[in-house]
Amino acid sequence: MTSDHLPILAWIDLKPFMINVPTASFYQRTDLAANNLFKQILASTNWNSIETSCAANDVSAAYDQFELIIKKAYNTTFTKKTNKMYSKNLNNLG
Repeated sequence: MTSDHLPILAWIDLKPFMINVPTASFYQRTDLAANNLFKQILASTNWNSIETSCAANDVSAAYDQFELIIKKAYNTTFTKKTNKMYSKNLNNLG
């Protein structure tokens, strides 16, 4: 009996691929001093643009301005720091 199918050959290398790949993790400083600075920045912020938008019934503009102010204060206060790590196994990067 003959078959019209070609044989299937699979090569599977089960060893992990090894390479020195730099990876980074980020963190933000969140201590009591940073919290107090964040509160101070918000307390000294000029909120007039939001009040004006609310008075004009432009809720979307008021929210966008509020979000911008909060993000700017947050990013100024809680600066991003980087931890560099090196992994020799790409399977552990996941």
